[in-house]
Amino acid sequence: MVSSLFTARPFAGTRAGRHARRPSSFLIGVGLFALAAGAAHAEDAPAPASAADPAAAVEGNGETIVVTGSHGAARAAEKSLVPISVASLDDLARSGKQNLRDALAEVLPSYQVQAGGYQGQQGAGVRGARLRGLDAKDTLILVNGVRRHTSSLLVGGASPTDLDLIPSNAIERIEVLGDGAASLYGSDAIAGVINIILKKTAQTGGGFSVYLGQYGQSVGDQADLYGRTKNVQFHQGFKLDDAGSFINVSANAQLQDGTNIYPGYKAANINDRTSLLYPLQANGTLDPRETSQSRYRQIIGLPASRTYSFAANSEIALNSDLTFYSNATYAWRYSSGPGYFRTASNQSVAASTTPSPQDPFANAPYTSGALVFPDGYLPRFDDQESDFQFVAGLKGTLSGWDWNLSSGYGSDHARIFTKNSINVSAGPANWGQRDFYDGAQTDGQLLTQLALSKKFDHGLFGRALNVSAGVEHRYDRFTKTAGEYLSYYAGPWVWPAGTGNAGVHPNLGAQGMSGNTPDSAGAWGRNNIAAYVELNQQLTDKWTVDLAGRYEYFTDFGSAPSGQISTRYEFSPAFAVRGSFGNGFSAPTLLQSHNATQAGSYSVDSNPANPTYGQYIQQYTVTTNADQATGKATGIQPLKPEHSLNASAGFVLKPFAHTTLTLDGYLIDIRNRIVSATANVTNGSALYNLLINQGIYNVTSIAFNLNGAHTFTKGFDLRLEHSDELGKAGTLHWTLTSNENVTTVKNYSPLPAVLGTASAGTLRVLQGQFTSYYPKNITSLALRWEVGKLNAWVKETRWSSTTYLGTTAALDQHQAAAFTTDASLSYDFTPQIRFTVGGNNVFNKRPDRLSSAAQALQFISATAVAPYNSYAAFGQDGSYYYGRLDFKW
Repeated sequence: MVSSLFTARPFAGTRAGRHARRPSSFLIGVGLFALAAGAAHAEDAPAPASAADPAAAVEGNGETIVVTGSHGAARAAEKSLVPISVASLDDLARSGKQNLRDALAEVLPSYQVQAGGYQGQQGAGVRGARLRGLDAKDTLILVNGVRRHTSSLLVGGASPTDLDLIPSNAIERIEVLGDGAASLYGSDAIAGVINIILKKTAQTGGGFSVYLGQYGQSVGDQADLYGRTKNVQFHQGFKLDDAGSFINVSANAQLQDGTNIYPGYKAANINDRTSLLYPLQANGTLDPRETSQSRYRQIIGLPASRTYSFAANSEIALNSDLTFYSNATYAWRYSSGPGYFRTASNQSVAASTTPSPQDPFANAPYTSGALVFPDGYLPRFDDQESDFQFVAGLKGTLSGWDWNLSSGYGSDHARIFTKNSINVSAGPANWGQRDFYDGAQTDGQLLTQLALSKKFDHGLFGRALNVSAGVEHRYDRFTKTAGEYLSYYAGPWVWPAGTGNAGVHPNLGAQGMSGNTPDSAGAWGRNNIAAYVELNQQLTDKWTVDLAGRYEYFTDFGSAPSGQISTRYEFSPAFAVRGSFGNGFSAPTLLQSHNATQAGSYSVDSNPANPTYGQYIQQYTVTTNADQATGKATGIQPLKPEHSLNASAGFVLKPFAHTTLTLDGYLIDIRNRIVSATANVTNGSALYNLLINQGIYNVTSIAFNLNGAHTFTKGFDLRLEHSDELGKAGTLHWTLTSNENVTTVKNYSPLPAVLGTASAGTLRVLQGQFTSYYPKNITSLALRWEVGKLNAWVKETRWSSTTYLGTTAALDQHQAAAFTTDASLSYDFTPQIRFTVGGNNVFNKRPDRLSSAAQALQFISATAVAPYNSYAAFGQDGSYYYGRLDFKW
């Protein structure tokens, strides 16, 4: 059986429309719940596992049984027609990571956490992950076989499903299908599928664990920026009868401090304004605080967060042919991430003070008077999220058919804030307000599905044909409410005479991130209906073929058919080949299609076409879409679905006892790939004039989503597992994994003509995102040694080199190939108590530092040393150490 730290047994030692109508799926769900509540409870055993039971089987005859990859009967992972990896709760715990996303990335090399770098203000607390080198939105997330809703926050231009909000101790195992599967599961399964199977413990028992960890180093002199993490987990299972009925509940509480990787300002130089934290004194000398106060003012790193999550999973056998089941998750999270620091030498003064013209630098508004923020200020972007999903259903058998009918609703609601900021444009009378409510965003999904499966003995091939079919209805809804007035208000105040920006409008709204405007607020919804058929036939004892077809219709963009053929041929019990070919699609989320934001900052101008190139300037970014007046004027088109062709081929080899090798190659061709693009706005350009005519001032860049490219990805996944029995010396388990992934761009879609020369820099950034942003190869070798009560584990990982491409070569960030080492040591004091110590990146490998040219063009260029490369795939914060104590009963 898959080992678990929390079971009652010893530890394993060994705008379809702005006002789209809500459909009737909710009524179907209510009917299901009422039927279950009114049914008589029987003592008969529940219905057998089948395709209609997506979380039924675990292991059999020493082989891990999986239910992902086919709607038909469950099968051993090694005998699947498509590549499937399985991660147990022990695997996740051994990673040392306390959130599900990072833990899964430690276990599977083809699953990469989204690289660092700037992911937008809303992305501070949420990070996606990629499967097979594709975007996070191209991997479908299931919980017990049911599609999970996406985040309401924008992360790098997308809204992925947030795995961090599922408590990891609620999970029995995770099945990862590394192949295109849109014909089986629908939209988003271009890269593959992650199916999270919740615990099904049918015995009374549970467990409790406490965890403490932190990074070994921080940058700067603040004591609370080591990412210190405190985590408490609880799990309890309840046996309800002798027929297999159960309830499992899990809870998780986690407090995590932020981190910092950014260096301090260099020593103040009177001839270098970018190095000054404070205005010059009246006599033209340096402020004494330049040497008496900390130079570490800019904070960049992981956000501080508090997360509380809960999960429940249950089944109740109503009679021998009918079972009621349900599962639910709920999470509350508050995260707070820093913006860009504003020095005291670059801000407004309090009311009724007189500006001084003595400072010669272009953007020093005041050098005397009572400053609003005497020591400068660092805006913070805070998100408060409430996330839940509830699914209930009935499954059973009828006239030889296995059937499963379920309905569920999931939602992520986020309230967004900008704190420790100011709305300069509102004028001195409003400069006393520091915190702003920016509005709320909600992503909701209502899903009802019916799955059927039956074996037909048709007389051909001497074996039955397994037929699976199903229908689904999904309603997606995204709502966005406006923030408070001052969060987005564009006031009449302008920089007065005597300042470097005399007569210029300051950035509107709260500095750092402005609130949602009434124009950007709204509600958008769409309906989706789907039907699928899958035929699985074993032609001989050695050869199996699977055909799947699916048709979907979306009310906002139309139909999307998909199909796939998969096959497996077993030459002998020790060797088999498998392969698949099909097409798929990924629909844009409603947030991607209708996102509109605005944000201001101060940074070094990195656009060589501007006369202020290399200087410290006021910046403002507008994110728009095809619905907005700005988007329409710019020529931005409505988003269309991505369409893909997938092909894979591989083999499973068992050359010796306790040894298994799998190798699967893949090709993925994607048209209309959705990307997030940013174009610099040059003073006097057609785009600049267009924005000015709409009353939008100071805009230095415009961001938008578009179907921007046709890409081709090729790669392979390799996994070699071997065990050595050493008698009294225990058992050694070796695991070698490698993922190779290369993407090329066939062509780019035409960008709006109004962008002009700005399109060159935009395309350069996109080229890097597709081809060099992530490692082309990640290879790891892990060794686990089990002897008596001791369990030791070590893993060495090699990350190939990466390059972030900026709008110009001077902004590029290159990271050389790197090695990191993870290790843990566990000891079982009793069958119920285990203690673990461990570390990730234990030798503190840090990213390369930026070149001097790239440093000079960072938003804060005057640092004492060059900042770390912010796009290193193995992380920026260095070594991390932890301890965990597990109890069970």
